[in-house]
Amino acid sequence: MADKPDQIREQVDIRPYSQSESPEEFDCGKRWFNDFINTEQVDQYLRNRLGRVKLLYFDGDLAGFFCLSPSSLRDEDYDQE
Repeated sequence: MADKPDQIREQVDIRPYSQSESPEEFDCGKRWFNDFINTEQVDQYLRNRLGRVKLLYFDGDLAGFFCLSPSSLRDEDYDQE
C-alpha cells in the first residue's frame, strides 16, 4: 500500500471538524480520545482556540482525527483505561 501513494491519496479525505459533522460513537480504543471527540470537549477546545481538529476519512469512513496545536498533550498524561 505504501508503494502506491496516488491510490491512497484518492481514498483519504481530511476535513475540518464541524459540529454538523461530529462523529458519533467514534472508538479508537482509548477512552480519553473517544471522550474528547464524542462530547462537548472538542467544542470547548475549539472555542478556546487551543488548536484545530481535523477528521480523517478513509474510503468514506471515519478512520481517525488529529489536532493541530501550538502545545501538545501526551497519552501518558491521562489515566489509562
